[in-house]
Amino acid sequence: MKLFWTTLAVFVLAYTATSQAQLVWEQKHLSFKAKVDEPTLAGVYRFTNRGDYPVTIGEIKSSCGCTTTELSKRDYAPGETGEIKAVFTVGNLSGLQRKEITVHTDDPRAGKVNLKLEVDIPGLLQITPRFVFWKTGKSSRERKVMIDVTHDQPIHITEVTSTSSRITAELKTIEAGKKYEVWVKPENVDSLGKATISIKTDYPEDVPKTYKVYAAIK
Repeated sequence: MKLFWTTLAVFVLAYTATSQAQLVWEQKHLSFKAKVDEPTLAGVYRFTNRGDYPVTIGEIKSSCGCTTTELSKRDYAPGETGEIKAVFTVGNLSGLQRKEITVHTDDPRAGKVNLKLEVDIPGLLQITPRFVFWKTGKSSRERKVMIDVTHDQPIHITEVTSTSSRITAELKTIEAGKKYEVWVKPENVDSLGKATISIKTDYPEDVPKTYKVYAAIK
């Protein structure tokens, strides 16, 4: 019996040693804190082929369209190093963003690798609520969306538009550069409908941000 367990332990250790992935990554999880006026962020995932046969990287998929990847080559010989560059577009996003990048390889030991990207984006505006709605056949009373500037310098709202002629949005300035209200009202609530309310600002100066509020009759 002792010989059996010793043999089993040796087998398990040998299997574990040979089943490890060829590609060894320096980091699989990158975290960044974006600056207020930073349009994009780039992170690099470095790896080395520690195995004894070549590995080919195939498809690389991101969980979000805001993240793209760059890879200079696909095939890596034993001992060769490489890197995948991930570019995150901040756009109109804010708060903590968690994205995943899935890397597919032809390594039979670990054909798929999940990389994680975490970006903390400081908010410029606090918008409450982000979604307003009405029920069909009920009251069509207008809804108020409150906007407070949380940045340390004034940010002005330059325009508010709606994608639907049935649902209008009117801007009211409470304190220029600091506090606003957007009043959203449906023409009627006789049938289903929806709209996206775009709130355009003057900051940053080079690429001003636009924020979204969503409205629906349901």
